[in-house]
Amino acid sequence: IIGLSDQETLVPGVCGVVPGSVIPGRVGIEAGMSAVGDVFAAIAARANSTVAALSETTAHYRAGQTGLLRLTWDNGEVNELSGAALVGRDVALDEAVLSGELAALVPGGQNDSMSRVHAEVRPSMGDIVVVDRGSTNGTFVWDDAAKAWQRLSPGEPHVVHPGAVLAFGERTATLEAISNSVNGDH
Repeated sequence: IIGLSDQETLVPGVCGVVPGSVIPGRVGIEAGMSAVGDVFAAIAARANSTVAALSETTAHYRAGQTGLLRLTWDNGEVNELSGAALVGRDVALDEAVLSGELAALVPGGQNDSMSRVHAEVRPSMGDIVVVDRGSTNGTFVWDDAAKAWQRLSPGEPHVVHPGAVLAFGERTATLEAISNSVNGDH
């Protein structure tokens, strides 16, 4: 789904507001994968470089160190994160979202088992940290060795790695660090 507007206005939590990108004379409001190539191209342009050259200089970064993360949900929905996010069914009025510290992430689909404010997902010093915010139904990480879900203690930072499967109540998502080798295409 891509929104349209008559005016070019920044939209909180949306990566791309692009004149003429969908319909000539209108502004396309792009989110997720549709905007990633444009975002990387804009970053490279501001640095007077190319996406390929910037990718080479960041090739030594550890997963999550760039702050670019992807959550792929149980219903196939994909959310690209350009930094820390607050996951829940109604996070818009949380102080951390209002202040801009965390982006709001409300996955599509059935979220009844998810708390209004459920958990934080944030890159931190080359790691990926998940913090349960005191959710009713818990935040879990799949422990492949034990073949069991590990419930996170509320308020306690928990380091996860790319490929981790997380559960927010009954909703599950796979967490990935976005590769540094981006070619700028959509």
